[in-house]
Amino acid sequence: MSKTIPVFERLQFSDKEAVIKNALLMSTLLTQAYYSIQGHQDTLTMPDGRMPIQFRREGLTNLHFEVFCRILEPLKRVDLTHEEYVLLKTLMLCNPAVKEVSERARKILEKEFERYSKILLKHVQGNLGTAPGAVKYAKIMEVFEAMAHFAQKHRELHVWVQMQFGIIFRNKKIHIRVLDEVLG
Repeated sequence: MSKTIPVFERLQFSDKEAVIKNALLMSTLLTQAYYSIQGHQDTLTMPDGRMPIQFRREGLTNLHFEVFCRILEPLKRVDLTHEEYVLLKTLMLCNPAVKEVSERARKILEKEFERYSKILLKHVQGNLGTAPGAVKYAKIMEVFEAMAHFAQKHRELHVWVQMQFGIIFRNKKIHIRVLDEVLG
């Protein structure tokens, strides 16, 4: 999706990398949650029907429930349309709050974030009316914040799983580079 957003052509490679690393987990979680809701599921469900929470039947923690079940709650409250979902993913890719980007990139991202935010606001207001549209827009932005929260919880779960594997495999770390970069 990042290649289809014109702002990416104006960013340096290092800025593109930082933006994608920052947005990847949030965007992936949003996609999984959105399609789980579309499938009327109560937990994150993969396209093939597998449910990650079922991978570990014993010793489920509150963190497991938060990452795999509670993540759906903000989306259930909002009832996103497909257009709103796509615009929300776009906002995640234009997030100027990325720490590792240059000041030039931050300014570009701020303008794009504002532009796509206005598009989203006008879209929901066009469908629902001025006041109800503004209310739904605020709820959609709460989903943005919620996905940032759940991305952090997912990182915590990744650390917990790494620790569990370390115990099981006698402190031999299993590294998957892309996961370490995105979740680290």
